[in-house]
Amino acid sequence: MNGSAQAGARGGDVGVAAQIAVVLVLGLAVTFALFFLGCHLLLQAEGLAAAPAQGERRPSREAEGDTQGTEGP
Repeated sequence: MNGSAQAGARGGDVGVAAQIAVVLVLGLAVTFALFFLGCHLLLQAEGLAAAPAQGERRPSREAEGDTQGTEGP
């Protein structure tokens, strides 16, 4: 009877160990997903911030309005 009790305890330990392993793997997957998503967003934001600095921006409408008003009749 003692041998079957030990086998049952081992089965419970294996189940707990499997649950812990699954939680660790899922936690690592979520951590890496957030890390790579964050890196992608940082790169995208850096690209958006660099675009106006390269002179690709068009003049604003206010500036266009000012130049049209100074042409004279």
